[in-house]
Amino acid sequence: RYHYDQPTYDYVFWVKSDTEANLLTGFAELATQLSLPAIKWTEEEKKLAVKRWLATHSQWLLIFDNADMPDWLVDYLPTNPNGKVLITSRASVFDQLGIETPLALSVLSSDESVELLLRRTKVEKTAANIAAATELNQALDGLPLALEQASAFMVRKGIGLSTYLKIYRKQPLSH
Repeated sequence: RYHYDQPTYDYVFWVKSDTEANLLTGFAELATQLSLPAIKWTEEEKKLAVKRWLATHSQWLLIFDNADMPDWLVDYLPTNPNGKVLITSRASVFDQLGIETPLALSVLSSDESVELLLRRTKVEKTAANIAAATELNQALDGLPLALEQASAFMVRKGIGLSTYLKIYRKQPLSH
């Protein structure tokens, strides 16, 4: 929705939001990444410092990933955002966050997912790669963001689908 309003961001923050502990830890890590003078602060103090930083800066995107319990986000949302907030979630009600109509995205079909993985990773369209892409799609439940993240990781690390699958099987992502 905001791509043309704000095509680039100076800062992109990613916070795992599947548990309350991950939210608090994620904000504490943001304090470190932002070089806030928070070495001896508690995680709660770091959270408040990050919220102050977000309120006084612009050109940022804050992503709450896997926020299936929207109630947990209430204390983490910037009070005067000069940036954008993106929430990924399987929940459908966000009234407590002031969001009346969330934008629902469906999962990709198997064919769409395989095509995305092959195109983004620029691997050859062989039977082995199609089989690996199909298996990876099943493991990631056809979720577009998860498929994009996996593709970006493969491209950045210069690894193929089969190698990524081996890594994923050893340490799968949590949903």
